[in-house]
Amino acid sequence: MKSFFAFIALLVSPILIGCATTSAPAFYRERGGQKQHEVTAKMDHSIGKLTVYVDGVQAIDKMVPPFAGNAFEAEGTWNGKPVRASVVRVQNFASAYTRVTVFIDGEYAAVLTI
Repeated sequence: MKSFFAFIALLVSPILIGCATTSAPAFYRERGGQKQHEVTAKMDHSIGKLTVYVDGVQAIDKMVPPFAGNAFEAEGTWNGKPVRASVVRVQNFASAYTRVTVFIDGEYAAVLTI
């Protein structure tokens, strides 16, 4: 029985490890502003959820719409400013990734790769 649970754990662990992917940070400076803001994104593939963070604060938290195809839009707010993300799933011969273009208050802020 113990070996059965070990076998199941061995099968399930790669699935659990690969469930969420986080982007490398990108930096955004508001027009006329002095402070840089860190923008990151996380995609939880197991439940189809995109989360975008600005300075560690959750700005967008959106489930991928059913039948979204390869692209969808997500909206949220950060510090009272509207945040919009344009999400495109790209699949090439040798790789697949998600590109998230983030706009804060109508200004281009970052392109993130998940």
